[in-house]
Amino acid sequence: MVGLMSEDIVWELPIRSRKLIGREACRAEIARQNARAGGILPESQIRNIVSNDRVVFTERVDVFEMAGQKVHLPVSGIFEVEHGMIAAWRDYFDVAAVALQFGVDVSAIIE
Repeated sequence: MVGLMSEDIVWELPIRSRKLIGREACRAEIARQNARAGGILPESQIRNIVSNDRVVFTERVDVFEMAGQKVHLPVSGIFEVEHGMIAAWRDYFDVAAVALQFGVDVSAIIE
């Protein structure tokens, strides 16, 4: 995945509104996530994908294993492409969707 990123990619992560700049920062974050969650599993699916000349929009379900449990995370992602490389990446998902799969009561958060 990192090989598709431009050197100065901007990756906006929805958790704590983090913004990573640069391919190496993204590589480190992907390694951190894979160490924690074991990477995206093959049963992940892309439900819809639409693109124009420089923007790709995906609706997908990422499946990964965390704490010995499979987690299904619906995600919408936007990739901006420049010169054949991903220059910007934004994912949007509901953190409560993960918490609920671990039995966390999120009712106080979403009310």
